[in-house]
Amino acid sequence: MKNITTLFIILVLFSITSCDTLTTYTVSVSVERHPTLTIINNTGFQITLTSPTPTSLTNGARTMYQPPETSQNINVTYRIENIPFTETVTWDKKDATITLTKSPPSITVINNTGHPVTLSTPFSQSIPNVGRASSLINPDQNRNITVTYNINQFRFTEQATLTDTVVTVTLTRRPPTLTIVNNVGITVNTIFMRIPGASDWIGGNIVMNQGTVHIDAARGAQAGDISRSIISGDDVRIWMGNVPISGDRFDIRIDDVQGNSYVKRNVQITGDMSITFTQSDKPR
Repeated sequence: MKNITTLFIILVLFSITSCDTLTTYTVSVSVERHPTLTIINNTGFQITLTSPTPTSLTNGARTMYQPPETSQNINVTYRIENIPFTETVTWDKKDATITLTKSPPSITVINNTGHPVTLSTPFSQSIPNVGRASSLINPDQNRNITVTYNINQFRFTEQATLTDTVVTVTLTRRPPTLTIVNNVGITVNTIFMRIPGASDWIGGNIVMNQGTVHIDAARGAQAGDISRSIISGDDVRIWMGNVPISGDRFDIRIDDVQGNSYVKRNVQITGDMSITFTQSDKPR
């Protein structure tokens, strides 16, 4: 144990009325102090220290801890947001300092799609067009990061690789426009879509609202809806952001006013495109 001796000079003055005597006493006091461990936060973030002494430290702040007398390795555990870290210092009964430097990598997502997006992985946040959002990443997770986002009802997935302390992902994909051309010789009044091979179709009557075509019957009637049909030789444009199906492959079906169905299967839509229905698209 380290001994630190402090000399206290105590002057005791005695004044006795019967005599002019001044007496000075010198007292030496020995005080023992435990050595301390100084913990400094140099991570660049506010941390929550959980061991050996629970506390919160802003970046650049420090705290003191007096360990037990025995020599040992002391684990200093802390969290940045919800991400845990551990750093170790060897204790040998002397004053010591440990500077915490570990910090998590981060991901920044930039929205250049031309539309507001709703990010669902690796974190949840809405990002306006040309906006950006950032989050910390647990360094123990897979180095391949999945970035999933929705534009309206259309879902996209991007992949990023964490190769540095900071990774930036720029989103550019946006829902394409599908043009459906009616060449079946009869007026068409309903359009349906589904994931290839699924049992249920999504869609119904063709509805225009503020210049946009909707086929999702589940949305229900809304103010401003105008029903329309596609006469033979005409077409209709559908913005895929209004189609509540994930993926880029679809079965597409149109029904004419006589109840006949026409189907195109496993259509891949990765960009603006046009498909034409004819009598040959009747299911056999």
